[in-house]
Amino acid sequence: MLIWKSYRSDYRISRRIIMGLSLCVFPYLPASNLLFPVGFVVAERVLYIPSMGFCFLVAQGWHALCLVARKYKPLLHFALVILLCLNSSKTIYRNFDWQTEESLFQSGLRVTHNNAKLYNNLGHVMESKGKHLEALELFLQATKVQPDDLGSHLNVGRAYNSLGMPEKAEQAFWMAKNLLPKKRPGERYQTHIVPRHMDLFLNLGNLLSKNHSRLEEAQELYREAINMKTDYVDAYIQRASVLLKLNRSEEAYDMYKEALKHDRMNPDIFYNIGVLLLEQGKSLQALARFDQALKLNPEHEKSLLNYAILTQDSGDSSLRRLAHERLQVLLDKGRQPERTYFNMGMLAMQDGDTLRAENYFRKALELRGDFDAALFNLALVLYEKERPLEAVPYLKRLKGRHLKGLVLLGNIYFSDLNNYTAAQQCYELILKQDPNHIPAMHNLCAALFQMGQLESAESCLLRAAALAPGERYIDQHLKLVRQHRKKSLPKFLEKPNSEPGYCSGSNSNCNREGTDQNSFSKNGNAPEEQIRL
Repeated sequence: MLIWKSYRSDYRISRRIIMGLSLCVFPYLPASNLLFPVGFVVAERVLYIPSMGFCFLVAQGWHALCLVARKYKPLLHFALVILLCLNSSKTIYRNFDWQTEESLFQSGLRVTHNNAKLYNNLGHVMESKGKHLEALELFLQATKVQPDDLGSHLNVGRAYNSLGMPEKAEQAFWMAKNLLPKKRPGERYQTHIVPRHMDLFLNLGNLLSKNHSRLEEAQELYREAINMKTDYVDAYIQRASVLLKLNRSEEAYDMYKEALKHDRMNPDIFYNIGVLLLEQGKSLQALARFDQALKLNPEHEKSLLNYAILTQDSGDSSLRRLAHERLQVLLDKGRQPERTYFNMGMLAMQDGDTLRAENYFRKALELRGDFDAALFNLALVLYEKERPLEAVPYLKRLKGRHLKGLVLLGNIYFSDLNNYTAAQQCYELILKQDPNHIPAMHNLCAALFQMGQLESAESCLLRAAALAPGERYIDQHLKLVRQHRKKSLPKFLEKPNSEPGYCSGSNSNCNREGTDQNSFSKNGNAPEEQIRL
């Protein structure tokens, strides 16, 4: 009708109508699915320009009515005002839908129940709020609406995984994988895969790699992803991690080198290479890789912490200063402050600045009261500053979890407090956890001697001599005990001169030491357990 009107009207009116129709129709054609399929689109942006055309036509129609029915002109003005008010109120009402993502997607679902994208988007909103069960229900609904949507099945798998249901998560991931284009035997062909759909391989691979018996299956999955997308850096990194678990470190190293060919600006790759080198005992090369990671990202947390740990005993004060500066960057960002304070304390210990070390350890404990390594090292600082009584409360807070802490506590009871019964309890607790701990066994023998239990002391030293044959100090003390039993003379065994060394991390392997005359040597170079991405 409008086209006919424009054809029959004079040129000026015809031009206005054609202009309005063009604005209504042509901008909407691409989203209409008339020319080619584009999917289901629900968005105001599709109607911005068509709305302008509609306003042109309304204005032209109202103007024409005013010219024809002049005596009803007030009524026409009133009708126009009512129309504007109705549309304004509808616009205001619609604005409430735009307040949040959740209200926007819910408004879309009120219009249509057959759009998988709306269910998925609303599910992502629920995920971000921690409502994983509600998100799962929405993702499942999306798969019902569009069963061939790979992204919906991928979302279902992630939701199941978040809810601690790995079996159902794996099932959903395999369903998603079956929707990928199938290989054609004997043919080379290209196909397009949405980049985010490649996350399917990472999610399924991570799930499989949690089961040691399925590590080979996981690494084959990552290899398939790499074959599909040769520059898929995350797949290289994850496959290398699985290969390391399979004790195939050379292949893992090759994976990291391949990843570097595609992305030399990724600090995670350099960090993981550093961890691999560290596990192979190549500390200097590992330190260089951590340094490269920090040059790319000065705030890379794991590289910062491991760089600081490796430089603690490097003997190079300039490296320790650099490590301190880098840790300060991490501290300024407020990331893992308790571990940062602890490592800064260890650096201060190596520089001989016990005052700063004590301050850093106390700050670490303010943030995390059960930080065993900080408790022990703070006690050690106080002990070395001849404040053993202040060290005792911190050692007691370890509650027997830390063997070196028990040795130090036992030695304070023995040497400083002359409380041999308490010392005996400490040494016996150590031997329950490690029956072959020679320093603790020797010191237990000394405590028994001091309490006058000569027969028990002799039996104790015989056990120690059997575990550590040829140790001169044990043989000498055994000889003294036997002489004392024979002559009944007041001879005294020398007090244990154990000198606890530094424990450089809460996960350090610092509970078993050598069997020289000192209970411990100051080594302080056991790094924390390394973290792989």
